[in-house]
Amino acid sequence: MNLWKHGLGIVKTGATGVSVLLLAFVMSAPTIGAYGGTPAPTTAMSYGGRAYGLGVLTVFGDTYYADTGDLPSDGGVLFAPFVDVNTDVASASVFLSYTRGFNDLGITEAATADITLLPGSDLEITTSFVYARSSADCNGVSGRSEIFDLTIGGVPVGVSGDPNEVVYDIPGVLTVVANEQIDQSWGLTHSLTVNGLHVWTVGAELIVSSATSTVTCAGGGGGLLSGGSSGSVGTRGGGMTTVGIGGGLPKPLHVPPADFMTGGGHFLPPNSNRPGDVNFGFNAGPRPGQPTTTKGNLNLIDHASSHHLKGDVIDYFQYLDPQDVCRRWAGPATFDGQTGYHFDAVTCDYGEPGRDDRFTVEVRLQGAPGGSDPVYKVDNFRTAPPCPSNEPLCGQLDGGNIQLHRF
Repeated sequence: MNLWKHGLGIVKTGATGVSVLLLAFVMSAPTIGAYGGTPAPTTAMSYGGRAYGLGVLTVFGDTYYADTGDLPSDGGVLFAPFVDVNTDVASASVFLSYTRGFNDLGITEAATADITLLPGSDLEITTSFVYARSSADCNGVSGRSEIFDLTIGGVPVGVSGDPNEVVYDIPGVLTVVANEQIDQSWGLTHSLTVNGLHVWTVGAELIVSSATSTVTCAGGGGGLLSGGSSGSVGTRGGGMTTVGIGGGLPKPLHVPPADFMTGGGHFLPPNSNRPGDVNFGFNAGPRPGQPTTTKGNLNLIDHASSHHLKGDVIDYFQYLDPQDVCRRWAGPATFDGQTGYHFDAVTCDYGEPGRDDRFTVEVRLQGAPGGSDPVYKVDNFRTAPPCPSNEPLCGQLDGGNIQLHRF
């Protein structure tokens, strides 16, 4: 691989050098640009956002994989499909890439797995999973990222968790920044870009899991959200009409919810009923302005068994639990490249950053009875310690997030 000299600039903060620390690390940043003691504007007038899983920038041109494009100023939601990337300078699988803006809130997430940058070189970079999230509302912006199993030149590298930390730097050769956060807010516009991993080298610039959210607000008094951090959104309670059944837990009425779900993450033992690492990404449910039309897709790779599950159509999406944080959704499936299967999924959003979120999927032959044994099942249900009473269906994600979007 020939890499040519390419002028690169970066504002650097944080520690420099290689730290041989943990093989996996999680980076969380405090709220950036939030309002202080003065009343905040409350109503979003316009939105912006963009997500992509991998950006490869060279003197020959820039290519962005799993790129949502720019969110229209009137908001909505944009998704990019699952993408496998295999180039001379980078390989990866992008499981989640979306941006949304409505109800005075912008959220953008990207989740990418099995990443190799500068393959075959002495400074080859690998990481099993990189997740990035940005959010913006009329109180300010917030962002975070997660990276697991990072190595540079075969050496494990850890970071402190600070935003914009340079974890490796040889001037003119290689610079690696983790949890890059670029605050572009000004006036009544609140905007943040989070890049999970940003790499500069001779002749190329590589970005893994990029998430940008923007909200421009009208003036006014009071805050958009009461309590919690700027850019967060509550996911517990409210909004579900139920009827009682036999003195047990309430049963949800069979009506389409006014929301959709997204998720991208990974889990492995002991937080799994499967050996090895499981990566997943999905979006499921209706969309704002189309409450009776269900859309979405699912992609899952089980690294231990090499199973690959794809669902390109979601034809069922319903409430599941009295806490109103879980959804059941289903559709036809392609399993290990073969059609003729059906999947049934249950996913739960128990708040941020997603460590208690639940993901479970069963796969059966098309037309098989619901009670029949599945040909494949994966579940991150938490068994120890047990779920608390207010999270009866909780799981444990090792990385990533499941997000319920109410509209």
